[in-house]
Amino acid sequence: MTYTQQFSSFRERSHISELEKLVASLAMNLNLIFPPRTLCSRPRISSMLACPPCLVAYFKASASPYLKVPIVCSEAYVKAFQYKVLNFILYTNTKLYKIGYITDDKCSFCKFEPETLLHLLFNCVYSKLFWKDFEFYFYSLSKEFVHLSLQDVLIGIISSECPLLNYFLLIAKLFLWDCRRSQILPSLAGFKRKIKIKFETEKYICTKNNTLDKFIKKWGTVCPL
Repeated sequence: MTYTQQFSSFRERSHISELEKLVASLAMNLNLIFPPRTLCSRPRISSMLACPPCLVAYFKASASPYLKVPIVCSEAYVKAFQYKVLNFILYTNTKLYKIGYITDDKCSFCKFEPETLLHLLFNCVYSKLFWKDFEFYFYSLSKEFVHLSLQDVLIGIISSECPLLNYFLLIAKLFLWDCRRSQILPSLAGFKRKIKIKFETEKYICTKNNTLDKFIKKWGTVCPL
């Protein structure tokens, strides 16, 4: 059986949910998702069989032999976190409950609904309150109003010409996960402190390296101090 036949056979017998199809299709249009070392010029079938369906679809659709280095974010741990979000491999309480690590699968925030990744990052009442505050906060900085959907939160806003917005979304998701790990409710004040640290750190590094033009290109006139 040829490589193409093996791939087609695997694709036909795989169950790909609508959300996974959405992730796969939109992934082709974004440059903020996968680390470049996760894909070789011709992925082996054994490696592809171990991948989630959305990644397999990406392998099939990608015209480039190597995944592009993200331009929205250069921080390795932030990119790795986004990779885990898109592939649903973060250990939320529902996953920990299934493997017997904990005795309760309820949300770390609301303590009512099962803590799936979608619930934690978007559907929880406390997450929704946080994203509403996020929208007003971003408007106060940029004078650009956004109304976030589940797709925007998980993947980013493709139509936005402001890379800073997608960067804020990445940091906001990471902030929610940090709150979950610390067993505290998310708050805009905590997120603003995180953004302030990012701003000051990048400004210091760019000033020291004489690359302030790069800093200005990313942050523009936004000053989250």
